[in-house]
Amino acid sequence: MYKKMLFIALVLFGLLFSDIAGQCFADMSAQFKLAHKYSKNEQYEQAEQIYQQIVTDYAFQAQKNLAILYVAWNKPPQADSALQELLTKFSGHKGIPEAINQVADNYGMKLKRYDKSRQLHQYVLDHYPGDEQTMWAQQGLAFADIRRGNYAAAEAAIEKLLANFPKHKGLPKALNSLGKDYRKVGKYQRARKLHQYVLDNHPDFEDAIFSQRGVIISSIALGDDSRAEAGINELLSQFSLNEYIANAVYHVARKLNRKNDQKAQELYEYIRDNHSGNKVAVLARVDIGQIQLRQGDDAAARAIFDGVLADFSGHSILPKAVHLMAEGYREQALFEHKQYLDAKADDHFLKALAEWERIIYELPETHRNTTAQAHHFAAECYRRFGQHQKAIEHYQKLADYQPDYPYASRAPSMVRLIKRYIKNMEEISESGAEPPPPLPRWLGKNVNSNEGGQK
Repeated sequence: MYKKMLFIALVLFGLLFSDIAGQCFADMSAQFKLAHKYSKNEQYEQAEQIYQQIVTDYAFQAQKNLAILYVAWNKPPQADSALQELLTKFSGHKGIPEAINQVADNYGMKLKRYDKSRQLHQYVLDHYPGDEQTMWAQQGLAFADIRRGNYAAAEAAIEKLLANFPKHKGLPKALNSLGKDYRKVGKYQRARKLHQYVLDNHPDFEDAIFSQRGVIISSIALGDDSRAEAGINELLSQFSLNEYIANAVYHVARKLNRKNDQKAQELYEYIRDNHSGNKVAVLARVDIGQIQLRQGDDAAARAIFDGVLADFSGHSILPKAVHLMAEGYREQALFEHKQYLDAKADDHFLKALAEWERIIYELPETHRNTTAQAHHFAAECYRRFGQHQKAIEHYQKLADYQPDYPYASRAPSMVRLIKRYIKNMEEISESGAEPPPPLPRWLGKNVNSNEGGQK
């Protein structure tokens, strides 16, 4: 409870001060200087107006962020109350449509209350026609419908988005985002259509590279190899000088893993050879090692892994790279286990465990989720090999260390399950009864599977 309250306090601090301090204080400083100048010149009415505006804007930001805080805290009654107070006190404030959209987005993304999110976006559309924020409200309707699984309504919302806001500067970004939302729910045809629309109708869009990436990964998911190949060629030829090219290529390569390892390796080598200064080049080298593992060449894979460990000692990207090494061993072990090659599987599980323990005990902490994953999978490995006390230690560290990690909520129940199993085994040993079946040997999944380089 204490850690949860601490987390909420940090969220509150971040919401109130990262937004207000970062965005408002710079503007306020300029406003204070101007007001002081007016006052010095005895232009008191002008100075008064500026000071009153500062007071209003500061209170508005705080009230807006309070509503967002309650949504993040999962306190809908307080959120509704804070939002209503925002609408009542600041109905004429120029930032109110954007504020409502932000609260709506948080209802959808944080609480998955898509009906509420949709209701608030519709409020913006109904009450602020002509405002710049109505385009984002229309996008919000489509997002909520996609997440609700109401794809007919989503398509209708997108048609209105295209018809009503063809010249809006944010339209390409909105469509790209909706394409990504479609991909998340497995609707790749619809996703590809939106990404292609951006490329065809907004070729000068600054983030068109991500539309191109969206077309490619949607084609890969659809099994459309020719379209994927053509898309990759366009990515490399048309966006080679783009600052995000290495990240985009890496993401595509990860999607090709196991589906087309030959092409994936070509892309990893492209990153390694042409963008060696980019962090993803380190990961690309490890991914090539993963391919070597899948091809049965453990020695070549180990040589690559050891080279990365030597070349990037102390680098902030190293824990993530080591996690990819562990992931490669683990996935090969799972494949061998399905083939009833348990001796080989156990060897690869042990090698994966060694990498996760390297993250925990040897490497600097740069990303809490990477360390949390290491505790999670180390616990699963120890449980697999019947080393229950060590499994318990890692489960407990996972629950204490990163409570927001996807599997952290399961850790206490796993500890209870293992302790109950140990107790039963002790009682059975004393009585001479038939032993119970062993614990399941592997429950975990990789929460970062196949994702990389996303903007």
